[in-house]
Amino acid sequence: KEDSGRAPKADLAWYVRAWGQWVLDHARKDLAKFYPTYADFEALPLTTKDTKGGIQPKPFEKRPMQLVPIKKDGTPDIEALNKSFSKDYLVDKTNPRWVAKSTAAYLWARAVKCKNCRAEVPLLKTRWLCKKDKKRVLLAMVPDAQRAGVVFSIEPNVPVKGGNAAQSREHDKRIAAGTMSKSGAKCPCCGTIMEMEDIRLEGKAGRLASTMIAVVVDGANGKEYRLPTSHEIQQAEAAQASLSDLFSQIPFGLPEEPLPNAEALGFRVPLYGFTQWKKLFTPRQLLALGTFVKWTREAKKEQNKYSAEWREALGAYSTCIISRTADYMTQLCVCENGAEEIKHLFMRWALPITWDFAEANPFTPSERFFAGGIKSAWRVISNLHEGSWVDTVAPKVLNRSAITGGDDTYDLVFTDPPYYDAIPYSDLMDFFYLWLRRSIADLGPEFTDNFKN
Repeated sequence: KEDSGRAPKADLAWYVRAWGQWVLDHARKDLAKFYPTYADFEALPLTTKDTKGGIQPKPFEKRPMQLVPIKKDGTPDIEALNKSFSKDYLVDKTNPRWVAKSTAAYLWARAVKCKNCRAEVPLLKTRWLCKKDKKRVLLAMVPDAQRAGVVFSIEPNVPVKGGNAAQSREHDKRIAAGTMSKSGAKCPCCGTIMEMEDIRLEGKAGRLASTMIAVVVDGANGKEYRLPTSHEIQQAEAAQASLSDLFSQIPFGLPEEPLPNAEALGFRVPLYGFTQWKKLFTPRQLLALGTFVKWTREAKKEQNKYSAEWREALGAYSTCIISRTADYMTQLCVCENGAEEIKHLFMRWALPITWDFAEANPFTPSERFFAGGIKSAWRVISNLHEGSWVDTVAPKVLNRSAITGGDDTYDLVFTDPPYYDAIPYSDLMDFFYLWLRRSIADLGPEFTDNFKN
């Protein structure tokens, strides 16, 4: 769609959505190799109509899953794996073929060395991966042969046991017990308890590691769980090597600004060695968010046919998509095993430590990530500008005490509960500030002034 220099306001939402997709497409090309897709050899799922028509699945021999090649646009090339099958063969749903299963998230656990036997101890509160009435998936864990760590496996169909609800809950709690408790972490190899103070000291010394424990993929019938491959682990580690070059192209570089100290209300993470904002992210999360920032900034250069005012509006709105995405992409986000979804960072106004965490794939077409952020921005801006075609009186906003009287007539009274210093809003909101200043600090004189510190 061509623009003469100043597009009508009603089209702003359309432009934000279009340029958001432009950023997403370019970022996918850069990041595709860091989020590999695997395919399983299986038949397509049959619908109720199929089974009522007498169609039944055919038996076939399972094959090891395969890594799916990547197209030039960064999307999985599943056709390349299925090129040996004819069109007639692929039309029949009951014929097995390679089915790509995109990764939704990588599940991690923090880990420390046992102070007694020096085995690596994964810090897990629970080993349930999914716990629903009809879907119970458990992460099994046993010491390895050298008792230097543990070996994980997935139990996909955990039966319910117990004569009543209370017995079932107790059984579930026992079989899914992790290594963490109120007293600390129990080593699965020798039984030694690492107290919380031990774990804090390891964290402050930079020895709090992370280990990938499972991968969540989107299957035909919902989420599926499997162990990570060596390639997936390698790609997670490989992201570190690309950070320096990427952030050298971005104002202010890596988010190395210091976190508030451990005495700040709501900030528990500094007790475990998280002293800079960048430490709240895995290398791959930093790479992904930095890439979104890079291409959002590049979009402004491509918008040179628009007016300065229009470029400024597009840049500011587009950056909101990055902020929204960042809220779901830290190593403090968790995967809720009942809803099978990743929860955002600020479920409450604090930054507590999490022992196991979920690293989302930002290209998942979910409302929580970049694609969902584009849709959300489009919906909000569309609603905000719905009445822009009619002449309206600019609103008058009064910032005053709620207990102040007056004879004024109000259309809306907006109050904030009297939290006083119970919630450190300004400290917490620095999380978003650090990504905003890297995206739009040079968008204009006003932005430069506000983001200079």
